[in-house]
Amino acid sequence: MKANKYFNNKFRLGNERRNFLSEMLFGILTFISFFLFKCEDKRNGINSDNTSISEYLNKISVINPMSSPYNAKFDGVTDDSLAIQNAINDLPENGLLLLPNGKDLALILSPITLKSNITLYSEGSGFKGIKTSPTNILSGTGLQNIKIKGIVVDGGAMDAATDIGSIRTIRFVNCSNIRIEECEVSHGFDWQLSFENCMDCHVRNHQSYGMGNGYPGGRDGIHFLDCDNCSVEGAYIESGDDCVGVTTKNKTSKNISIKNISGKSAIGSIVVFAQEVNTAYQISSGKVSNIEARATVRHILCVKATKGVTHKDFYFDNIRGTSSSDGIYLKKVNNLKFSGGCYVKSTTQHGIYLDGCTNVSIGEGVTAKATGKKFCGLQIDGGCSNVIVNGAEFKESGLWGVQLLNSSDIFLCNVRSYENGGASFSSNTGGNLRVSNCTRVRINNGIYSGALTTSYYGIALASGTGGTDVVITNAIRSGKNP
Repeated sequence: MKANKYFNNKFRLGNERRNFLSEMLFGILTFISFFLFKCEDKRNGINSDNTSISEYLNKISVINPMSSPYNAKFDGVTDDSLAIQNAINDLPENGLLLLPNGKDLALILSPITLKSNITLYSEGSGFKGIKTSPTNILSGTGLQNIKIKGIVVDGGAMDAATDIGSIRTIRFVNCSNIRIEECEVSHGFDWQLSFENCMDCHVRNHQSYGMGNGYPGGRDGIHFLDCDNCSVEGAYIESGDDCVGVTTKNKTSKNISIKNISGKSAIGSIVVFAQEVNTAYQISSGKVSNIEARATVRHILCVKATKGVTHKDFYFDNIRGTSSSDGIYLKKVNNLKFSGGCYVKSTTQHGIYLDGCTNVSIGEGVTAKATGKKFCGLQIDGGCSNVIVNGAEFKESGLWGVQLLNSSDIFLCNVRSYENGGASFSSNTGGNLRVSNCTRVRINNGIYSGALTTSYYGIALASGTGGTDVVITNAIRSGKNP
């Protein structure tokens, strides 16, 4: 398989052989690109210094693994594992492994172990495994200061796979200051790009695809396990399970930023924050921005706490797409804020579901709907408290635009909830707002109305259990039974 065969993207180069002059030119451009890469590090506060281009040219050591004594073939047939490993072993501190362009991916049958303080650079070449010999293609434990740019890695899982467990295409354990930029990772047996108990790891402009292959599950595009101060900014991911997963198992996790992600999932979600099974560690300080599901997924965004844990301090904006489960599902989260540009739709569950959350702000520009007969645009339940919904919109959901259950201290201001309940109208129920078993609810201004043949209720307080201290002021409400 040629490098970048799957995607026709900016990393693809022609397969024609370069003459001697063009190889020299490529080498010069590579050095300049590497220097610019370093300059960008400086802007981002990563190993910044004031080194000039000429100083870099004198300072760094560059190894081409196709050259002697390594003699890697990059023909996709010969096992290049030992050649690549020897080349990496020989890199000095701050050394650069420069992969050739216009070649097949190097066949890797044994794991390549990285080392600290090195850079791997290419413009589309890289490595591949095969389905009969699954392995971590690149891995490192206890390392720091590694940069990988422009590399293609194909894990080789081309058919339905059995559960391989921890065979992860690129895997870092107990590492820090790792940077992955403009890389393409595909056909992994398990998590494609995995960071485990790591800190200060950052992924930029990433592509990931080809996981699952008939046996989806456990195959996240990018996964952070027990990590701190990590981020993804810019990625397209087609996943067998979750596109980006953030979980805890042995410790708390904090300061995770996920931005500019789009993708598809066979059975999972676009972004998930959760705990591994039977563990009880918190995730705090998460930021999720500009997320788009390109096809129907389980959740577009899920933050879920169990085992008595409460996750905290999350910020969301620009979350978009269609889900089969709740579009945005938040369970046991404290201190979270939704900002503008969110539009989510669920076909069989709620648009947005808050379950046991506290100190929540949902602002203008947030829109959610649920087309199923028994579901709501916004469902607030499970003992939520201190929730402010200001200026959000809930339209054309099957049951209720907004439903408040078993919660307290809820403030709805300037909410536009209209034309909801159409799928339930024939059952003499549904509409734009329902309150049941809640205390201290304030409904101020806003629209809660629908056509007489669409919304059975404008605002409904459940008979006998609607709640205590429910105050409605200046709200427009209409329906068959307003």
